[in-house]
Amino acid sequence: MQKMSDEDQTWLRNYVAKVEQEFCSRLGADRDRFPSYNKLLRKFREAASRLLERGWPSLSAFDEMHNELCVADGILAKGSDSYCIRLEYEPPLLSCKQSIDFRATMTDERSTHYDVKTIHPVTKDDWQKFETARDKNHFPDHVNVHLEKEGLGGELWHNMFTARSKMLEYALELEAKIKNCGITREEAVCILVLCSNRFDWHLDQLEDFVAFYRSGKHSWDDEFARMEKYDMESKNIRLSGTIDEFVYVERLPIAVKPRRIIRLVPTP
Repeated sequence: MQKMSDEDQTWLRNYVAKVEQEFCSRLGADRDRFPSYNKLLRKFREAASRLLERGWPSLSAFDEMHNELCVADGILAKGSDSYCIRLEYEPPLLSCKQSIDFRATMTDERSTHYDVKTIHPVTKDDWQKFETARDKNHFPDHVNVHLEKEGLGGELWHNMFTARSKMLEYALELEAKIKNCGITREEAVCILVLCSNRFDWHLDQLEDFVAFYRSGKHSWDDEFARMEKYDMESKNIRLSGTIDEFVYVERLPIAVKPRRIIRLVPTP
């Protein structure tokens, strides 16, 4: 393991302290509504300790916990007629052994389940795979995916492809929880929260996936339409459509607070 410079260590300590100052005391002050906040803070601080000990290679794991703090803070915010009166972190789901990241009880007494995932592809040059996809007409005829090898085209393609694959993977994971635990729309809203740093993947990529999730048909300008359709058919993958909402959380690299949080509702 490469030793961190004193400058890097100082910077990371300051960064962790800013995140702690922004979220942890506020979540603790809301302990009446969020009685399991200590469990979340403990996991965040464990990730922070690993980051300070091991340096930049542990930043992705820290980002995941940082994003969960952002989501918890957002759920607890009182900004509408219906707001969270009780928040639970990693509660077991009834009638099965699985858990979900957050369960919120709202003022209307309806439960809302949130599964939170951070999509952060590991940097990799996949230029050859992009060329193969382009040369074998894996893109819709009217869609032009223009990338340049000298302009980090291989890395951009890897991030785009990986992000879209993860959207499908995480949607299937949440649908499996909903099915295995017998969750119905009458008793709970189920939301998949996907976190981005805006550079690895963008909101419009999630919008394309949600449009497909809603209708079962890919948008005309969705560059992954042919590949995803072929992959799902060859593996006999079917989406049940039981996820009620998707939420896009955008927090720029090493930023303390989210830049924006956007709800995407897939129901027609």
